[in-house]
This record gives sequence, C-alpha cells and structure tokens, in this order.
Amino acid sequence: MAQIKAELFAEAAFAYRDSHIPYSKLDCQAFVERVLKDCGVVRDWRGSNDMWRNALSWRGTYNDAILKFGKIPKGAWLFTVKNDGGEKARGYNDSDGNASHVGIYTALGLGAMHSSTGGVQECACPSNRWTHVGLAKDVDYTTKTDVEELFAELYSHLKSLEKRYLK
Repeated sequence: MAQIKAELFAEAAFAYRDSHIPYSKLDCQAFVERVLKDCGVVRDWRGSNDMWRNALSWRGTYNDAILKFGKIPKGAWLFTVKNDGGEKARGYNDSDGNASHVGIYTALGLGAMHSSTGGVQECACPSNRWTHVGLAKDVDYTTKTDVEELFAELYSHLKSLEKRYLK
C-alpha cells in the first residue's frame, strides 16, 4: 500500500476543525484512524499505547523531533506519554511509557487536531499537552526543498537536451 503524503494527511485532519464531533463518538485513537481512513488507509489499533508502540517508523520526545528535523513535521503524530505505570495496567511490560493521548500536527491554525473530552478540537502546538512525536509508517514525510526541486528539473531538462542533440 502506498503511503499518504504528510501534507494531505495534515489537511485531512485540519478539515475536522469545526466538526464538533463529540468524544463519545470519536476518541483520540478513533480520530487518527478516521483521518487515515479519509486518506485511504484502514487501521485498527488497540488504543494510543498500541499506536505508540506499533504504528510508528520514528518516535522521540518533542525536543528530539525539533533537533532531528528542525521543526515538527507536518502530519506527525503527537503523544502525551507519561511514565506513570499505566502501560503495565494495559498489558505492556516495557519501559516505553503510557501513551495516554494522541493527536495530529497539522502546521495549520493552532497546529494540532485531536479528540478529547471536549470532542474533536484544535489546540496550540507546542503546548504542555504533547510530550512526544511520532512519524507514522503509513505517512510519507519526505519533502523536497526548492533547491532539490530545481536541480531535479534542471537534470530532467539536460537529459532531454542530451537525447535531442547527442543522437
């Protein structure tokens, strides 16, 4: 299955900005799964802890993400992870922490969309709510810089000239 482009995934999450869907109908895990489904990917995790452990190609603290990427990548998943023993109560016998909440970084509006007791909503990012960041296996976070796109275009043009004049 092809990956979803991060920008499209973030825009799909942002589209829920004024949806007012109550938490009783769409909790945080279901919200992320719904946005994936809107983009053509169907997943069924057992909660935010399962997502934290099994859905990501990269994960780290909020600060780790800033150091590695220079910013939080658009479409990244934001987590609230605590070392409070909650993971053991949910059957995880590791030291990966208790991921009690998940949202999506949109880089639009206030920056993060999630579902909590107030239903689907937008919140500021950064905020004290989010402690960790993950890059989902189902989302393509690669982006070309303007310089890379320019060189790719120039290379393509040179190849066409080569075919035309060096027969």
